[in-house]
Amino acid sequence: MELYDVIIIGGGIAGLQASIQLGRYDRRVLVVDRGLGRSTRCLKYRNILGWPEGVSGKDLRQIGIEQAEALGVTHVTENVTNVHRHSPEQFQIATENGNTFEARRLLFATGVSDQNPFPQLEPCFGLSVYICPDCDGHEVENEPTLILGSGKAGVHMPSAFTGGRATSHTLTTRKNPFVSKINRN
Repeated sequence: MELYDVIIIGGGIAGLQASIQLGRYDRRVLVVDRGLGRSTRCLKYRNILGWPEGVSGKDLRQIGIEQAEALGVTHVTENVTNVHRHSPEQFQIATENGNTFEARRLLFATGVSDQNPFPQLEPCFGLSVYICPDCDGHEVENEPTLILGSGKAGVHMPSAFTGGRATSHTLTTRKNPFVSKINRN
């Protein structure tokens, strides 16, 4: 079994950027990615260096995979199910498909996976429906905004998206005791 210098678990934007940098240093790198993270869903990121008019997450990921592979990085689309430390200098991962891989170091770049109770909205992600305040907050600045969320994150999302500069309304997806507490005050 090949011993990689680094296995990166997660092949979104951060994982691919790390793999490119490590590949440039001639490290043996494996990227293991499910192919389901937030960046696979966004149709237009406008906060990426070099893409002021925007780029889709899928396109950006494909470009990153090609750039990394040109540097000798290996990329597999699998789901990691187990991580085991054999020794201080050796790790083994197992995947849902029954494959195992070993490396001296692990880098977790698992990112974010969003729950979407309205899959019919996905064709609008990054165009008129936004899922990330860091990536998309600027797009709704000074605009009336409807925010769907849950828990504390859902309650604080309006200020993250609009910076408090626009009218926003928040819908929560389930009973939220935190929201009830705020509404009573």
